Amino acid sequence: MRGLILLPTTAARRILNTNPLIRMIMDVRIQAVNFEIAQRLTDHINKKAERLGRHFPAVSTVDVILKVVKPETANNKEVVVTVTAPGVDETVGTKTADSFEEAYDKALEAIERQLEKFKK
Repeated sequence: MRGLILLPTTAARRILNTNPLIRMIMDVRIQAVNFEIAQRLTDHINKKAERLGRHFPAVSTVDVILKVVKPETANNKEVVVTVTAPGVDETVGTKTADSFEEAYDKALEAIERQLEKFKK
């Protein structure tokens, strides 16, 4: 078909940074270990990654790994977020919580604090 753009079925997608001065592309890659990720969780991760890109336009890649540590216990959702930006060392945040959304939000808060140090 002419004009049809097929996107990969993986959870990865590209987000165009809204900063008119820097127009960088941020790549968000999501990996769920041993389970299927829900669309709602994917949307939450991408939305928060966009916010990170608006505050820190130099961020080029956000890698997210989601794992269930021990299925039968509380606080069993682990999220590892790795952020890459030019001129800054790879920034990693690892958090565990009752839900993936909560763990992801906490990991991003930790990464934002680390990036603020580099920004100053």
